[in-house]
Amino acid sequence: MTFMADKRFWLEENFKKPTLDKRILWVSYGFNGNTAPVDWFLSEGYGGIVSNVNFNQNYLKDPHEFEILKKIYDYAADKGMVLWIYDEYQWPSGRAFGLVLDEQPARDWEGTGIKHITKTGNGGVASYTLGDEDGVDIEIDIKLAVLHDENGERRLEVGENFVSAEAMGDWTLDIYVLRYTFDKVEDRTNFDLLRTVDLLNPDAVKKFIEVTHERYKHYLGDSFKNIKAFFTDEPNLGNREKARYAVWSKDFDKKFYEEYGYEINIPSIFSGESDLDRAVRLNYYQLVAKLFKESYIDQISEWCEANGVASSGHLLFEENMNYHVETYGGNFMQAIGGMTIPGVDILWIDPDHLLSQCDIGNYMGLRYVSSAAKHACKSEVMIELNPDAVNILSQYDGFAVSIGGLSITRLLGINNFTIINPQRSYTLEEINKLNEYAGRLNTVLDEVTECGELAVFYPAATAQALHYADVLHAQIWGQCEGELVDINSDCERICLDMLQRQYMYSSIDEESICASEIEGGRMKVGFGSYSTVVVPYAEYISVGALEKLVDFAKAGGHIIFVGKTPKHAHSIKDDKRIAELMGELVGQDYVDASDSERLMELIGAYVSVEFKTEVTSGETKRLLVGDFKSDERKVSFFVNTSDKAMSVKITPDDASVGCASVYYPASAEIKTALLAPDLELNIPAYEGVMVVRGIE
Repeated sequence: MTFMADKRFWLEENFKKPTLDKRILWVSYGFNGNTAPVDWFLSEGYGGIVSNVNFNQNYLKDPHEFEILKKIYDYAADKGMVLWIYDEYQWPSGRAFGLVLDEQPARDWEGTGIKHITKTGNGGVASYTLGDEDGVDIEIDIKLAVLHDENGERRLEVGENFVSAEAMGDWTLDIYVLRYTFDKVEDRTNFDLLRTVDLLNPDAVKKFIEVTHERYKHYLGDSFKNIKAFFTDEPNLGNREKARYAVWSKDFDKKFYEEYGYEINIPSIFSGESDLDRAVRLNYYQLVAKLFKESYIDQISEWCEANGVASSGHLLFEENMNYHVETYGGNFMQAIGGMTIPGVDILWIDPDHLLSQCDIGNYMGLRYVSSAAKHACKSEVMIELNPDAVNILSQYDGFAVSIGGLSITRLLGINNFTIINPQRSYTLEEINKLNEYAGRLNTVLDEVTECGELAVFYPAATAQALHYADVLHAQIWGQCEGELVDINSDCERICLDMLQRQYMYSSIDEESICASEIEGGRMKVGFGSYSTVVVPYAEYISVGALEKLVDFAKAGGHIIFVGKTPKHAHSIKDDKRIAELMGELVGQDYVDASDSERLMELIGAYVSVEFKTEVTSGETKRLLVGDFKSDERKVSFFVNTSDKAMSVKITPDDASVGCASVYYPASAEIKTALLAPDLELNIPAYEGVMVVRGIE
């Protein structure tokens, strides 16, 4: 089977010389008015630019700075380059370098949270006065005080700015203080020393849009039509590296009651292992996540789409469920999937690092983001990368490792590459080759969709229930503890095992399961269609998602529970319904988390792939494979993640398959090959090879 001649000609020609829109974008923080940098970017093979008005004390205030950017962008647009706008003075996005809070002097838009403070003593008076811990300019209100002494536990009446009570014997006083997140001295010459904006407050985010997006649109005028996307960078809620601290917002307790129908028990956010404590934490983090998505992600995306541009960028710490919960409430996949072009920040793209169970920058983040895009019917996914991040490439051949990083990230769903590389680590020849390599991958994989049948459940509700704020926070590296640490590690290991057994998986969340259609033993949602769903550690799950899994199983789909099975709903009152639904799933598979061989055996029995693979030279675990399909072609992408060449024998699952074209993106070579009965592929170190077949 072959392509129609015109389609094949187009693909082959664009593969040899990729168009600008398929290449890497260069991140450049401003221009001096000279168009020469654009010519230099083009000479290096870049396809576009991500930039902004210059970073200075007149940021977003000086019309002349917008005129400079307009001049440069008009010149680049005439050359056919893709143009994005970076939306903040450095990072995190949401503050507009202090302009947002300048518009609200009453501090109503400033980020706040609750700090858990503990005092101890023996006899006498247990007391706390507002400002004792962090000062009167930081602390706002004592939300709650709980005394534990020989008489038991009691909540104390709080005065205007103090709490006090006689205590018997050894006592502990737990005080929960509402305070401003930023507790340093603000310095408008340093973007790291700016007050935190409450991104759960839609009015504050609306002002951010007005002073950034609206101003770019106004000053660029007709040239705004050349802008493809806005890039938002690491918006967060200000709780990074704050132990015993939980995000709060104006009227949060009122919103909590309206959402869940009961008064929030603040101590449960910080500690406690009862079912009630966990239910409170689950609901608390659900509301934080909901407010963040609605206030920040959705408002920006709605503005962008209404004005003919895409929303994009990335959040923080995409790889780890602990980080998801702590940083923006959890439910990461719904948040990132709300962008037009969901993005991920993995600066360090060394293949060994990408395929490790590390805290920052691995395959999990790539699959969370690309899967969220897939289920939200978003066809583009962005990565920000810097091959020289943390100087890792001093140990390796930097160019070869970068090729390996592009191979892996493209296989795992990335098709928009943005690069920061102030080290200028490549020769002119190397950066052109890197751009051509990225462009060729994107050309062949353009408009094809992953067709893997395997989905792995994202246990967001369980993570929310198990993450308590008293534990040292995840961003204080190496000091996080608790059950969720082990669960996250097990989920990472399971997913890596799947990839290294050549099974491309997609992560799937509760909302996507609820939105799916069950047809012919498949769960179909967005661009995904699954025959098998692996459900690890889903102790908590929504009734709606479990009901859909029951429908899926009854229709012939396969469910594999790993580690733990669902016991709790989002609300304690619905736990009985969870038990009833699990009774309907007694025939489904259960695997202990440590029994990876049994899990792989079941996946092998249930999941079909285009080719059976055998690594005849090299390490099997260093081969990754993904299958893709459109109305006109099938593509199987084989990636060698090792620093040595590899030989792979591939045998088509369909014995009637005949010819194929084999595309080598590093060399631009295209070979015609016979697939029957099998084909030997030779894949150079770190490179990918694509086997392309037409569909009649």
